[in-house]
Amino acid sequence: GDEEYDDDDDDDWGTWNLRKSSASGLDTLSLHFGDELLQIMLPVVEQRLADQNWRIRESAILALGAVAEGCTNGLAQYLPQLVGFLYPMLDDARPLVRSTTCWTLSRFSPWLCRSAMPADHPNAVPGTTAEASAAGLQQLQTVLMGILNKIVDKNKKVQAGACGALANSLQEGRELLAPWTEQIVQALSAALERYQRKNQRNLYDALQTMAEYIGPSISDPKYADQLLPRMLEKWKNAQEGDPETYHLLECITAVVAGTGSGCMKYAPDIFAAASQLCTTELQKKEAVRRNELPHDAHIHEHLLVGLDLLSGLAEGLGQQCEPLLMNSHTREILLATCADDTPSIRRSAFALLGDVSKACPQHVSPSLREFLDLAKQNLAPDMITAATVSCCNNACWAAGELAIRCEPSALQPHARAFAESLAGILEMRMVNRSLGENAAITLGRISMQCAEELASALQNIAPTWCVAMRRLRDGVEKEHAFKGLCELIKVNPNGGVNCLKEICEAIASWRQCRSQEVSSAMRDVLQGYKNHIGAEQWAQLERNHLEPAVAQKLKQTYGV
Repeated sequence: GDEEYDDDDDDDWGTWNLRKSSASGLDTLSLHFGDELLQIMLPVVEQRLADQNWRIRESAILALGAVAEGCTNGLAQYLPQLVGFLYPMLDDARPLVRSTTCWTLSRFSPWLCRSAMPADHPNAVPGTTAEASAAGLQQLQTVLMGILNKIVDKNKKVQAGACGALANSLQEGRELLAPWTEQIVQALSAALERYQRKNQRNLYDALQTMAEYIGPSISDPKYADQLLPRMLEKWKNAQEGDPETYHLLECITAVVAGTGSGCMKYAPDIFAAASQLCTTELQKKEAVRRNELPHDAHIHEHLLVGLDLLSGLAEGLGQQCEPLLMNSHTREILLATCADDTPSIRRSAFALLGDVSKACPQHVSPSLREFLDLAKQNLAPDMITAATVSCCNNACWAAGELAIRCEPSALQPHARAFAESLAGILEMRMVNRSLGENAAITLGRISMQCAEELASALQNIAPTWCVAMRRLRDGVEKEHAFKGLCELIKVNPNGGVNCLKEICEAIASWRQCRSQEVSSAMRDVLQGYKNHIGAEQWAQLERNHLEPAVAQKLKQTYGV
């Protein structure tokens, strides 16, 4: 092939050595001493950057990258000059210089992205001007184009460094990089054609990061046309059991979810292949159970990637996936995998259940009772361990997505038992934060649908529920949690009297509720309780139990 090597450039790639240990030491020192370290280091680095020996220049570039995180403020003022020096190093004759420059620029990506943000962006540099952000945007574009050129460098080390730098830039900049979607896709598409096995995983990571972070610009069908045919060809030609195939399929999943309707013409084939993958593995597993096949005939990773691919399609296509689901065995696959004895399988199965419930709930609602029972089994206290928490989290989330979209009459027979499971999670000490948040949201969604069935339990579940709701970020899911709480209070206002402090603190946790309906419901709750207990007791509540900031927020926002 045309891969480039240089014996003088041997960095023992992939192994730890004195050079890398020294960079790690600088990183640690910078995190401890911060900008003070620059007074000692910068004169040395400046001198070494001008040295004729490429190894000495490269060591200075490495040192700058090593202290990038710890010396953020001190280096920020030199950023334009540093970029001006580093950019030409991307074309240095020595591959190690090029790859180290990619890494160092990636360490600067938080500053590069912040300096390019407009003044009204919440993460923009304080006090920035339109001229400064325009200059920052030009600087970001210069660096990004340089990194994209190195994606297709002839040297594998440089390719790997460029892929990592691009992934970091995408994670930091997100939709800020959307104007260059076409150039990014072109570079990654060229890499799909060129890269050999050693760097494929780095490429897949960069592709996956782009699909997840760059935003709606990736949904243009032309980008799916540039990426998916080659990726699907690689899947078709993959050797069974090749571990690289799993990374490829994870990447395809992300691209399908990111491109959404843009990948519609590829969706039927991907859906059929993923469904067949799941069905075949489930059949193998059953044959192993009956001792008709050896134990290693069933490969649970195949089932995992099949479920994740189906999930990516449901997430990306939304309601457009209905024709694919119409005559499929997706519900049967879900019933089997949500009951699987392997936590990672159940984790992916419940993720798929949630995505299908959001996109086309009619395809899973006929088995509502079975799915809620399976989810409830995963939320039992003895099932929630460090090894299973992500599975439990997905089960909780999927149940909420299904509950809010099914008919209340179908949910009512199961509402009380499921709510008790959710309340049990909220009462657990040291519960995983994400699981606690999902439990609060799902409890709200079930309460929205079945207020009459759950209202009598309000006094028992409200205190810990309100504490959990305070941690939720503003948005639709928080709206659902509070709407459910308000519905229960409307049916059983006495159930909340003994936990007025917690209710007030939860309502005050909103920065801004965009739903007029939920905002009005919260105002009615507060005003209703103030009228119920009387102005004197309400004043005592404010004085003795509420933080001044909470009382002030309630007065300003809700007039109580």
